[in-house]
Amino acid sequence: MFAGLQVFDDSENILFDLTDRVGRVLGLVRINAGESGSIALPNYDSGQPFASFQRDSSTISGVVGQFVPAVPVIYVSGTVISWVSKTQYTTWLGNSIYVQPVGGWLTYGVY
Repeated sequence: MFAGLQVFDDSENILFDLTDRVGRVLGLVRINAGESGSIALPNYDSGQPFASFQRDSSTISGVVGQFVPAVPVIYVSGTVISWVSKTQYTTWLGNSIYVQPVGGWLTYGVY
């Protein structure tokens, strides 16, 4: 009997298959709003890396006045995870919008 997760496209091709291995969380890193940085992970060579950002629930949600929340952009390269937070103005529907960075937790591991 299979145990795990498989995701298929419309043509029944496998897009994602976790029936032969199990994910393992290696740690959490706190990222403050507007912070950029990186961490080196010595145990990352034991599987396919993943990283996920969960923003704080106390931060703004959705478009509030002229502010839009922005999560950090996450990069994985070898055994290093890095993230970049940007504060900027942009336009949306002809209006100037301030992109507000938000803080939260970065969960990382291997599967």
